[in-house]
Amino acid sequence: MSSVAVPRLAVDDEPDVRRDSIVDQVASIALRELAPIAADIDDGTVYPADLLRRLGDAGAWGSHRPNDGAADLRCAVQSIAALGEVCGATAFMAWCQNTLVWYAANSGNPALAGFTDDVATGKILGGTGLSNPMKSFFGIERLKLKGRKVEGGYVVRGALPWVSNLGADHFFGTIFEIEDRPGEIVMFLADCSDPAITLQPCKPFLAMDATESNGNNPLCPH
Repeated sequence: MSSVAVPRLAVDDEPDVRRDSIVDQVASIALRELAPIAADIDDGTVYPADLLRRLGDAGAWGSHRPNDGAADLRCAVQSIAALGEVCGATAFMAWCQNTLVWYAANSGNPALAGFTDDVATGKILGGTGLSNPMKSFFGIERLKLKGRKVEGGYVVRGALPWVSNLGADHFFGTIFEIEDRPGEIVMFLADCSDPAITLQPCKPFLAMDATESNGNNPLCPH
């Protein structure tokens, strides 16, 4: 993956009718639809898949997609903040969804154009599995996923703990190291509906219980 977008956050809040409209819609959905189920989300009994898709329809997940090489994160940040005023767990899942859109939009892979559209509109939901890779880059822990080249792609083996906003039909982005080329890494999108991927709910842990956080064993070719 080669990141081509340049994110920007302006100090002075320039007027933007489209951005304000999206944030207003997100805030309205949060008050009307999220507030009544916030307690159920927080105790882990409800995963708001329909709500996340509604937010996608409102533009919440597509506002930060690159436009001519630049990306404006203000609408995404303000939308997450509006959700966080009502439900912190949903705000965190919103960040996960936005991050998945960012990965796909900046991949440089034209084959992902349709996928990016589907994630940005909430048709596809998912998250990010980069906690372990980020720690590995700073020597805190080793990469947990290893992959080997096969015809048509790679076979990836290993397990990732605490990947959030995941369900049986969700996707997440993560990184593996090529087995016979130490230090060489590949970033990829994993499809949780693949039968070779097993999702295991993480043990209860504070507010993470509400965010569909899972451990997983990706064992399939990509």
